[in-house]
Amino acid sequence: MERITILALPRSGTTSLSSIFRFHSSKNEFLEKETIQKLTSYRLSPTFDQIDINRFLVKRWEISDMKVDAASFNFLWPEIIDKAYPNMKYIYLLREPCAWIESFVSMLIYYYQLYGKNNMPQWMTNYGGVYSSNFNWTDLVRLAEDPSCKTSQLIFSDLLNVWIKENSALLKFCNNKRVCYVETALISNSMARLASFAEVLDSTLCLETHANKGKSKQYFLSDERKKYILHQTTKIVREFKKRADENSG
Repeated sequence: MERITILALPRSGTTSLSSIFRFHSSKNEFLEKETIQKLTSYRLSPTFDQIDINRFLVKRWEISDMKVDAASFNFLWPEIIDKAYPNMKYIYLLREPCAWIESFVSMLIYYYQLYGKNNMPQWMTNYGGVYSSNFNWTDLVRLAEDPSCKTSQLIFSDLLNVWIKENSALLKFCNNKRVCYVETALISNSMARLASFAEVLDSTLCLETHANKGKSKQYFLSDERKKYILHQTTKIVREFKKRADENSG
């Protein structure tokens, strides 16, 4: 089996894909803390040593003994992966933007409540800065409680822009690569296609596709806000579905 990297924003189904390929040496969030620390520096610092992160990527693959890398942070360094492993295969997951924003915010709030205000790991706080230049834990909680306030509007705008920017970049990256396009909502219906792409038997895939359901998900987007989000993201969703249809054919 050839190596496969999952490309997706967090809360888009990477844990489910890891579970599906569990009998094919899949790993989810391998070396999460160390990798996110590297990638956060890489994304936020223009002077970051690219050679260092290239070496780290290769070392991570070497010590992991994995065939499927289902980490939710891989979307941050696809070009680096491609440079180190030009024959890599990719599964690109896309989650509907409204559901993604609510799920992502709910996940962060869950961890904020779990750790407590004064005990949040610094690497998680720094990682938040990748998603929003206005990120802080207090305002994140306020986003779910009072979506109309000024600070909530700033974070919401940043998250929507991240969804658009990162998925636009992934669509561009995936052009002319070996890619299987799967909508998060259709993972359960894509088993045969996933098996064919990975060149494994359908029977060797695990059917437990929802291994990481959201905890205490909060629904805070109004119908008007959802319409706005869908309007802003129509082009990306349409292109993704077009490629997924061509891919399945």
